Amino acid sequence: MRYTFDGGIAGQVQDGSGRLPLRVRKSGGELSTVPHGAGLAVRFPQRCEHYGAESCARAILQSGPAEFLNPGQGAFTYGASVLVTPDETSKGANVIQKGFSVGDSQFKLQVDGAAGHPSCVIVGTAGPAIYVALASLTVADGRWHRVECSRSDALLTVAVDGKLKGRSAIPSSLSIVNADPLCIGGKGTSANNDQFAGAIDDVFVTLPS
Repeated sequence: MRYTFDGGIAGQVQDGSGRLPLRVRKSGGELSTVPHGAGLAVRFPQRCEHYGAESCARAILQSGPAEFLNPGQGAFTYGASVLVTPDETSKGANVIQKGFSVGDSQFKLQVDGAAGHPSCVIVGTAGPAIYVALASLTVADGRWHRVECSRSDALLTVAVDGKLKGRSAIPSSLSIVNADPLCIGGKGTSANNDQFAGAIDDVFVTLPS
């Protein structure tokens, strides 16, 4: 599953296979496109001064139910290219999310905190334990970076621009299965949606064939 935004974001955004289109969902915010290389990327609303306030501009891309993206206990990778400036970081900034950490299961890529270090997060169906692989460097420097999360057996890793930058041990039996959509740029449109500020491109989720 891979998304580029070279065709714009009006109507549906199709992935390469056409199986899981994305639609814009918004509450007071707007999405736009910006140049990235020879194509386009998606620009998300500006950072809100008061994180989680009802008045914050919110806008994301969201699919319908995406059960076929459930990795179960299998190895998989997911990630995106991101552009974040130092003044766009916030308490919560989701790049990709499928599922939730409470009463569900989840995989997520985020760029949380003022320092702008990306991290990969997974939660299994067996309990509330949250596993995080935090990168040792910031991506909030106004340049494009490719961030990739990988789960393999008992290890979760985060790589930035092709170099391993963080890891976390996880149970080999951890299983991620849910009926939730794939969300890009936030987990929804309600307050405290972990709205991403900055630009995103080349989103991918790769499951074993």
